[in-house]
Amino acid sequence: MAKSQTKKTKRERERDPWFNPYRYAASERATIAIGEALYSFEKQENRKRARKPKDKQWLRQIGPPLLSDLIHHHLNGSPGSGLVVARAKSRLGKYSRYYPHG
Repeated sequence: MAKSQTKKTKRERERDPWFNPYRYAASERATIAIGEALYSFEKQENRKRARKPKDKQWLRQIGPPLLSDLIHHHLNGSPGSGLVVARAKSRLGKYSRYYPHG
């Protein structure tokens, strides 16, 4: 019985974790660092047209949780090869009591 539990735990660690959209920076310094990273990303983008205001708002809403989750994933020892992010509109646009504004 102990062997199967060990193998199961090893396999679970190798799987990629799902993106947690409710993860945010825990300190002011981390929030500033994530904000600077997003600002640098926006400045380095090579876009022909300006981003629409609605899309800017979406990036500013989803960027901090995504970067926070990637940082947490890296500091946690990077199990698997990355994060799994659902791309379906039904999953991304879902309202919740934790994040009521979509």
